Amino acid sequence: MLSFKNEYESCKSLVYGQLFFIVALIIGKEIFNLIGYSLQDIGPKIFVLLASGLYGLVLYNMIRISTEHRVIKKMVLYAILFIFITTLILENPFYDLEFLKRTGLILVHITLFILEMSVLIFFIQDLLSDKKTLQAKLWASVATYLTIIISWGGFYDLMSLIIPGAMGLTFPLGMENYAECIGYSLGIVSFNDGIMHPIPLITQLSKIQSIWCSMFLIFLISQFKSKVKQEQ
Repeated sequence: MLSFKNEYESCKSLVYGQLFFIVALIIGKEIFNLIGYSLQDIGPKIFVLLASGLYGLVLYNMIRISTEHRVIKKMVLYAILFIFITTLILENPFYDLEFLKRTGLILVHITLFILEMSVLIFFIQDLLSDKKTLQAKLWASVATYLTIIISWGGFYDLMSLIIPGAMGLTFPLGMENYAECIGYSLGIVSFNDGIMHPIPLITQLSKIQSIWCSMFLIFLISQFKSKVKQEQ
């Protein structure tokens, strides 16, 4: 996996990887639409799948940075491989698996959400320890924040799979719907939920996301202030 000379560079690379993944999904989708393609076409689909593979690599490096437990690292790696291979099978452009797609994607998103929450627990514990420099902590905080946003996007996609039409608009199952849900999650934290008009359950859940992200930022700011005072 990716290896860097210090934790500062490692944490910075996580943020770059996550930003590329987000941009590839929400901006890439719109660019493809402008030139007459969609995420259902082979080229765009391959591009987005590669970006998703990079996000899997980011999750693995987050757990690699934050724990020395080999069993946990292996479990995370196996979960990432399962998610990627299953998604690749379901999203392949060569044969139709529509009869399995919804069930398969629900399984993928449940696994992904559990994986993201597990990685976040270890990563936040490591973030709050005294092992990291202040610079590394800053980049690790951004990586944590972006992971929270992405994981909520996946959760909204899971809800739309379980309750068709839950997001208010219907998009093709798979990467296209996932991209829209990531965009909705970003909209929640930037106070602009865009074109979506979800059911009341999703609206209430999005308020929890907004509170969660705000509390996380407040908590981090207080932690950084106390660390700066200690170093003075």
